[in-house]
Parts: sequence; C-alpha cells; structure tokens
Amino acid sequence: MWWRVYLSAVLLTLLGCRQAWGGQVTIENPEPAKVTYVPEREVAAALQSARPEAPGVAVARVTEGPNYRVLLLRRTAPGPAEVDRDWSEIWYVIRGTGALSTGGSLAGRALVGDEAHRIAKGDVITIPAGVPQRVRSIDGNGVDYMLVKFHAAGDTEASGKSRRIWFYSAAQIDSAAHNAPESRLTPGNYGVDLDGDAGYGNGINRRTGPGTAHADKGWNEVWYVIVGSGVQVTGGTLVDPQPGHAGELRSSAISGGEERRISPGDMIIVPAGVPHWVRSIDGKEITYFSPKIASPK
Repeated sequence: MWWRVYLSAVLLTLLGCRQAWGGQVTIENPEPAKVTYVPEREVAAALQSARPEAPGVAVARVTEGPNYRVLLLRRTAPGPAEVDRDWSEIWYVIRGTGALSTGGSLAGRALVGDEAHRIAKGDVITIPAGVPQRVRSIDGNGVDYMLVKFHAAGDTEASGKSRRIWFYSAAQIDSAAHNAPESRLTPGNYGVDLDGDAGYGNGINRRTGPGTAHADKGWNEVWYVIVGSGVQVTGGTLVDPQPGHAGELRSSAISGGEERRISPGDMIIVPAGVPHWVRSIDGKEITYFSPKIASPK
C-alpha cells in the first residue's frame, strides 16, 4: 500500500539524521526524492478507510513536500463555511455530486455574496488562500476528491488575480484536452495551461504517442489519469540530457528508472528534479490532469 511506502520514506529520512550539540538536527546522506504512485484500487481503499476529521469529512494523507500536501477527501454531509488563510487548494472530483460555494464573506456558518457551483466527477476547482468556501450540499452517499494544498507566490500577493476562483467542468476539461495545440518540443503531446501564477500551474495533457523524458528542478508534478493507459518511467538517469526551457532537461530515454503501467484513476506525484517519461501508450491516447507546484527558492 502507498501509505507503507510513505512511512518507510519517513523512517529512512529519520535514520539518516543525527542530533548535533544544541539540539540541531543534521542530515547525513539524504535520500533522493521519491515518486509516490497510488493505483486506482488503492485510491479507492484509502478513501474507504479515510480518517474522520470533522462531521461528514474523512481524510487520507497521500504525500507532502516542502510547500505542498496531497490528500484524498470523502465528504458525506454539508459543512459550515470556512476559510484557510495559509493554503491554496486544487480540487479534482473523483466521484459523486454536490454543491460548493466560494467567495463572498463569512456570516457565521454560512456565506454571503458567494458563488455557487454544482460539482461532479471530473470537475477541477482552484481556491486561493484566504477565499471562503462551503460545501453546501451532498447528493447521494458522498463526494470524493483529490486535494492538493500548496503555498504559492499568489498567496502573499494582494492582487485580484490571487483571489480568483477557477472552476472547470468535466466537459470543459475534455474540450480543453482535445483542442490543445501540439507541443513543438514533443510531437504527440497536446497540453494546455488552465490557470496558475509563478508558484503553481494547472494543466491538462493528452498524449497520442510516447513523450520525451525530462526532469525539472523547478516544479513538483501531480498526475491524475483521466482516460487511457500506458507505461510511465520515473527515477533513474536521463540519457544524454539536453537543456529545455526554464532549467528543464530533456532526453530521448531514461536509464535505470522504475517502470509502471498507469491507467484511469491512478495518481502519481513526481517531486522536482526526478526524471520521468511516458515510454509507451496503449491504444489511441492517454489524458491526465497535472497540477504543478513550484519548488521553494
């Protein structure tokens, strides 16, 4: 299970530390960043066994980095209005339908002047830090969603851009994927940016052929596979890497990486600097939602 891999990584990190005089902890031979892979069946199992943290809210923690956390949430009941002044959020709805309100101002357990959204499977919502939100209603037996919480450049900017809520329906996501331009660097890769700033970016990628291997020290990537399947390779070493854009390295292949089959409902979190590559695609195409969080400078 993914949580055993995550716990093992924590223990290895602790074993690589020693306590210095004056209580300072130093790291000896730190382990390289690890990719977190959660296949669809384990996503479902994690949601089923998620820990209750508030009435009608259960949470499973997937992984975290220096300025981001990846969680799975199951909501089975409406909740009070709330505002997180420290973390921005990206939602990807996995299952269920309901109603979400964002913006406006807090009025006890409710919101005033808010904007209501019907949410359903495949929808994407970006809620900046400091913006009120409330799950107003839940249809049926609950709503499951992937939640990426992060600190981004926009969190500390008092600008209109940093307060905007972005909402995309599943139909808009599908349309964006099929109308995206083909990459000039990677034939067969059709990607489009949805929203973002200097600290984060939301994107959709549709691939009709194998991609180029690459590594980017500036960005941590989260993948959620929507349709299609194929083979992804992560880790290892780029073969004869060449400079790409903005500090990215690109290559035709990876040596010594870990191969895995990826398919709808799988989650993959690739820390900054880790090589990764879509080596092959089954059938016509593979499409995935990919939020990115900038590494702290």
